[in-house]
Amino acid sequence: MLIKSIKAKKFKINDKISLHIILKTSHGKFKSKLSLNSNSFYSKEQLQNDVDFVNKILKEKIKNLEINSFDDIKKLENLIKQQDKKILRKSLFVIEQSILKALSKDEFWKFINPAIKTIPRPLGIIFGRSDIKQSCDFKQILIFSLENNNFNKAIEANSRVHELLEREIKKYDKDFKGEINLQGALVANISNFDILDIISRVCKQVSDEFKFNLNIGINFDSDSIHNDDHYHYKNFSGSEKEKSLNKKEQIAYIINLVKRYNLFYIEDPLEKDNFNGYKQLKKKVNCLIIGNKLINSKIENLNLAIKDNCINAFVLKLNDIGSLMEAKSLIDLANKNNIRLIAETSDHETDENFLVHFAIAFNIPVIKYGIYKKDKEKIDLINKIQSIMKNK
Repeated sequence: MLIKSIKAKKFKINDKISLHIILKTSHGKFKSKLSLNSNSFYSKEQLQNDVDFVNKILKEKIKNLEINSFDDIKKLENLIKQQDKKILRKSLFVIEQSILKALSKDEFWKFINPAIKTIPRPLGIIFGRSDIKQSCDFKQILIFSLENNNFNKAIEANSRVHELLEREIKKYDKDFKGEINLQGALVANISNFDILDIISRVCKQVSDEFKFNLNIGINFDSDSIHNDDHYHYKNFSGSEKEKSLNKKEQIAYIINLVKRYNLFYIEDPLEKDNFNGYKQLKKKVNCLIIGNKLINSKIENLNLAIKDNCINAFVLKLNDIGSLMEAKSLIDLANKNNIRLIAETSDHETDENFLVHFAIAFNIPVIKYGIYKKDKEKIDLINKIQSIMKNK
């Protein structure tokens, strides 16, 4: 496939800033986009710099570049390096995504792995934190069945949990009106212990209905509450709203939660760089331990975590990694060392269908998604997986 031209456009719609990539190739015309909140860590100026780079420099350098395989993406990355230009990881991702969509004619999974045998199992985000109202301290509470391999049944069970949980929340939070956050998770003013008790009861009811067990996981996002060597909770329990824990107490708290709620998954339970703390946790709990902030999408950090025996799972966020060649290297390293892989959707930043294609193409066994049934992008994601299931 030959690249004929590339163009970047930036738009601002309400509170969103969007970068659009329009690619013309010998396979036709293809588009990809990146959407960020206007108050994002990434500034409008940074995004504008990337737009200018694409339109003023890259468009000339990329003309007639030949891309015939996934590994040929390295040609693009080398070309950008030659310009001594650093672009946002997210911008690089959307450029590479557009090229791979064109190369595969929008059937990336089939282009890479036409003989797929497995479909990612859904890890549902059911409850989470709010940026605009008081809520629990956890970024995400998730549900997953370790027993059930049927994708459609898992989706049905997750939706049933969502339905019943809404009813239960209304008994505890009289101001609750079905609010959800950007990740499709319910949010309400309920303490950490209380919401885990409620979700545990609901999961037990749904497990009995569907004849397979549903397990709970937590994304603690501990860096967001870590300060002055302590973890500061604002909604700890019904009887004790605010509570600060030192590092030793935090580890004991995590161990207690894993045992009390039979957690199968803990993500970012400690602050970044605390390799020793993760190592201690891994010795004491029997569940998936993910250190996303610990790894920070860097292969050298994943190598170190593997060497120190800190983690046993890794969440792959393509739009945060940027380079899809680096993403593939992370996947290979994880697989080589029996690190479980989970793909995460992008909170409306990029095309979630591409994430599905990528996860299936590279045999990533689990995909994290928001359960909220009225979210169009989440519905599209589920529909895409179901469509691939029928046609594989």
